[in-house]
Amino acid sequence: SSGINAEWPLRPGKEAIDKSFKESPDKIILLDGFPRELNQAQKFEEMVCNATYVLSFDCSPETMTERLLGRAKTSGRADDNIETIKKRLKTFTDQTVPVLDYYKAKGNLVSVSAEQNKDAIFQATCSGLCL
Repeated sequence: SSGINAEWPLRPGKEAIDKSFKESPDKIILLDGFPRELNQAQKFEEMVCNATYVLSFDCSPETMTERLLGRAKTSGRADDNIETIKKRLKTFTDQTVPVLDYYKAKGNLVSVSAEQNKDAIFQATCSGLCL
C-alpha cells in the first residue's frame, strides 16, 4: 500500500454524495479514478455506499503506453514520459488490479475493452451499465 489514508478522499465527498442522492435518487454518480486501492474500496462501502457498478476500461500496457505518449505531444504534462508511464503501470498492477478483482468477485465489475474504436467503447459502456 502507498500509505494513502483511505478515509481522506471520502470525508468531503460523502456529504456531496448524500446530498445528491437525496435530491435525485436516480442520478448516476461517477467517481473517476477512485478507488485505487483495496482499502479505499472497502472504506468507501463502509462510509458512503456500495458501488452499483465499477467500470474498468481495459487495454494492453502497450496500448496504454502508446496513448499516453501520444497525449504527451499536446498535454504539456511533464509526467507523460516512458519512465513515469512504466511506474504508473506497475502501480496499477500492484494496487488497482486487486480492487478490480474485489469488485469482480462481488459481481459488479463492468469491464470494457478499450482496444476498440471510440464508438464501440461507448456502446459497450452503455450496455454494461444498462443505459
